[in-house]
Amino acid sequence: SSAASDVYKRQSESAAPTFTKEQLMGSKTLGLPQDVVAAVLENGASYTKDQAGGLVREFLNRRV
Repeated sequence: SSAASDVYKRQSESAAPTFTKEQLMGSKTLGLPQDVVAAVLENGASYTKDQAGGLVREFLNRRV
């Protein structure tokens, strides 16, 4: 199968909706700092709210 169909298959198997970085930055229900969302998430990628929240929390909790 083609790479495009594999991506589509993975997306359709996932029940959780995905959002772009811009959508997540504008979300009032996510409850995450917009500046961190902007720094951590990649442009053009899609994330579930759980994925985005996990990446932001991981960033905030990392040791410096």
